[in-house]
Amino acid sequence: MRGFVYSEYLDKESLMRLIEEFFRGESAFHISQDIISYKPEEGLPSEIPHRGQVFSEKGEMRWEGDGKYLVVLLSESEFATGELAPLGGGWSVEEKKVYLTPPDAPHVSPKFKKYPTQVNNNVPKLVVHVYYRDSVATFVSPRRFEG
Repeated sequence: MRGFVYSEYLDKESLMRLIEEFFRGESAFHISQDIISYKPEEGLPSEIPHRGQVFSEKGEMRWEGDGKYLVVLLSESEFATGELAPLGGGWSVEEKKVYLTPPDAPHVSPKFKKYPTQVNNNVPKLVVHVYYRDSVATFVSPRRFEG
């Protein structure tokens, strides 16, 4: 399938407005990241951390910065906004499912409290979209959890 990738530097208010606009009505997850923590949570973020991401079936938005944020939007649909510019190249997308390691596995020490558990005796999977730029894998974008 065809992919669309956009990027630009935005201030905090513009980033929050864009997140709310793009993910309106979506069942989304957000992840705030720092050096010692990686916290996936349901819903949209209430504030913009230094580094984070939001994803849903519709797409994923990532950012990093302090005051001005480098923002990347990954989607399978065009998103017309004057705030983000399309990244050049021929973008294609492939959907894949990756298995999630159980948090009680001896080699895992998750830094978050809520984690997908087995559903109907199935190991949970994270559905991701792999973005290829001119046939080179460039991004792995989470989309949803499956049992």
